[in-house]
Amino acid sequence: MNINKDIVISTRTILILLAAVLALWLLVQISGILLSVFVALILTLGLNPLVDWLTEQKFSRILAVTLTYIFFLGLVVGLFAMALPLIVSQLQKLIERLPFYVSSISIPGLEDFGGQFLDTLVSEISKATGDVVKVTLNLFSNAFSVVTVLVLTFYFLLDYPNLKEKFLGLYTKDSKKRVADLIDEIEIKIGSWLRGQVSLMFIVGLASFVGLSLLRIDYALSLAVIAGFLEIIPMIGPIVSFVPAGIVASAKSPLSVALVALLYILIQQLESNFVVPKVMEKAVGFSPIVTLIAILVGGKLFGILGALLSIPATLMGYLVIRSLFEVE
Repeated sequence: MNINKDIVISTRTILILLAAVLALWLLVQISGILLSVFVALILTLGLNPLVDWLTEQKFSRILAVTLTYIFFLGLVVGLFAMALPLIVSQLQKLIERLPFYVSSISIPGLEDFGGQFLDTLVSEISKATGDVVKVTLNLFSNAFSVVTVLVLTFYFLLDYPNLKEKFLGLYTKDSKKRVADLIDEIEIKIGSWLRGQVSLMFIVGLASFVGLSLLRIDYALSLAVIAGFLEIIPMIGPIVSFVPAGIVASAKSPLSVALVALLYILIQQLESNFVVPKVMEKAVGFSPIVTLIAILVGGKLFGILGALLSIPATLMGYLVIRSLFEVE
């Protein structure tokens, strides 16, 4: 049986394909802007409950947003102004001293293997000396992006009810309630995640600083900042944060290493069994492995910022997909 069919590609098909390619190219070109908008949206969802509470106390919307912003910026700028110079100084000294700390470690029975490993590690650390200052300067040199996010967040907060209403106006009467419920759930979940995660990082960092200071471990503030920052990474974060603390403690005595290990285990147990259930209040509900995969994918695609934003992005995607397919 001989079938001869002509394949005809219409002009409309070609135009649609070109439009899709153009749209993809455009998305790649403005990915930085979209990332700034997403960061601003996350901050908006995190700060909006405070704005709503102030409006319920008879404050005007603009005054409530202004007061919330003053509180938020004052807290962030105040903490950075007080702690950043000391943190940068300590981190730089810690990186410079790490080769000495590492070379002082003795591994019985594994001298050859350990020596080669430590030589490689010392070499890599030596190359990284001074990178902390460089990264810090690069971070703050991109002031335009920071200001853009702050301005977008301010206007999102100011016009949030109107933006929400206009967005819902795009849907029919039958689907409007479903979409409104989805937006409310996203707002609650993302806001809870943001406030809960910041609280967890602060609690773990503060507990680490107090414990390391009591144990008289050098660079306690920098090590505590590392522990607090890595709190966002499940399972691996606490282990990785112990490594530099254990290396620094090894320069004092094996007992110091044991005490630091005990401190980190104690903090992790308290965090896992008491702090997380109370602070997070099931805001996310993802298993640790899902959280870890999301962070790895976000970090691979967009670097450190992508890793930080991977959980809210995954959470929003999950809620949207669940709503679309009515998956419980």
